[in-house]
Amino acid sequence: MGYLKPLNTMPHPGVKNNKILYMEIIAVTSKFLPSNLMNYCKERGVSTIRLNRDLKSIEPKWMLIYRLFTDAFKCLRHLKALRRADTILSISYLTIPLLVYRKTGLLHSRTSFIWEGFFLHNPKFFPVFKMLFRFLFREGDSLIVYSQFEKELYSDSFGLKISDIHYVPLVFDPEPGLPIQSEYTKKADW
Repeated sequence: MGYLKPLNTMPHPGVKNNKILYMEIIAVTSKFLPSNLMNYCKERGVSTIRLNRDLKSIEPKWMLIYRLFTDAFKCLRHLKALRRADTILSISYLTIPLLVYRKTGLLHSRTSFIWEGFFLHNPKFFPVFKMLFRFLFREGDSLIVYSQFEKELYSDSFGLKISDIHYVPLVFDPEPGLPIQSEYTKKADW
């Protein structure tokens, strides 16, 4: 379990001691990456840690809670690789234990997160996630959402800067060479 390719080094904006700085990015997922994100990572050589091999995308709540705990422990096996990364692109619920690892010092405090697949529309849980974002999210962290509605909802509900929430259309199998938008979706904002 681990890498599809070695860690990618991408130019980081800045120079130190007359050398170009590089930023290491790694993607972490419980099962799979959405196809548009998978293509993005493959094209750029971004390494992916996939913790489970089954492909069931819809599971009961008890199984998601079970996976939250088991995947949190599985991430510990990849701490060395995760600590090398400047940015961790994490998928869905897996971001929560990784943010806790950063807060407790298991991951570097300088590591930034891109939380892909955050989805919450039940206002009953908004106070919990507002607190979670206040304590665990920091400057440089961001969310990827699949609608403009969510972008505004999460900014208003959780006090996140709108510039830290990125809208990307959810695409399953785009045709090669065609833009990832249609008359029903807007162009991605990043």
